[in-house]
Amino acid sequence: MQKDLMLDNVNLLAIDHWILEEEMTLEQVGEVVPTIFYVINPDLTIRYINSLGYQWLNLESEKSMHKSISIINYYHPDTLHVAKSQMHQFYNLQNAFDIQYDLQKVWYEQDSEYKLSLITTKFSRNLDGLLSTVTPLEELPHLKNRIGGAVMSKS
Repeated sequence: MQKDLMLDNVNLLAIDHWILEEEMTLEQVGEVVPTIFYVINPDLTIRYINSLGYQWLNLESEKSMHKSISIINYYHPDTLHVAKSQMHQFYNLQNAFDIQYDLQKVWYEQDSEYKLSLITTKFSRNLDGLLSTVTPLEELPHLKNRIGGAVMSKS
C-alpha cells in the first residue's frame, strides 16, 4: 500500500481495493488517508470516521460515535436538500466504479464556520455503504505534502 500512497493514487477506488483485496481494516486505511475519511450507512449516518474526521466533527473519542450522527447535519442549510438527494441517489445506484465529486459548504466545528470543500463519494459493495472524503479547498495545495508525510511515517 505504501507504494500506492501517492497523490494521483490516493482515491476512493484505491481505498476500496485496500479494504477488499488487501484485507486491511477501515482503521488501518483511515489512518493513512491524509484527509477526512468516513463511511456512511444508507440512512446517511456515519459508520466509521478517521481521526481527522473526529477533529472535524469536534468529537473526543470513539465513544461519541455510539450515537447516530448524520453527515447531513454538517452541510450548509441552503444546499442540504440537494446534497441529501444526491447521496441517496448515488447509494441506490450501487455502482462500485463511479465516483461522485461535489463542492459543498460544510460545517467545521473547530473553526466555527462553513468552508467550501471537495467531497468525493463512492459506493462500496464490500461495506454496503458510501466511502467519502472531505477536503476544504483551502487545504488542497497542502495535500501532496500530507501524503508525503504519511508515506514517511509508514516506512
